[in-house]
Amino acid sequence: MVSCETVQIKPPSRNPIKDKMIACVQCETPFVFTAAEQKRFLNLGFGIPKRCAECRKKKFKAIRISERRKHNGNKRQGWRKDRELEGM
Repeated sequence: MVSCETVQIKPPSRNPIKDKMIACVQCETPFVFTAAEQKRFLNLGFGIPKRCAECRKKKFKAIRISERRKHNGNKRQGWRKDRELEGM
């Protein structure tokens, strides 16, 4: 016996997405989270941003610099070990 399930299709939301004012957690400056950004974030599975665009740029720049230093530091340490082994 085959069971049939009824699938309910939700009608489009009658409440359109509206721009939101959000206070940045870092600099406390209010910024607009536009309806277009909200749709894009929703489609990508992201949450609501906590930082304004300027603070986000600063944060990602700091992360990139930190990662470069970490990566370059490992190269230097390996170089030192090779030089020490040559002297032995």
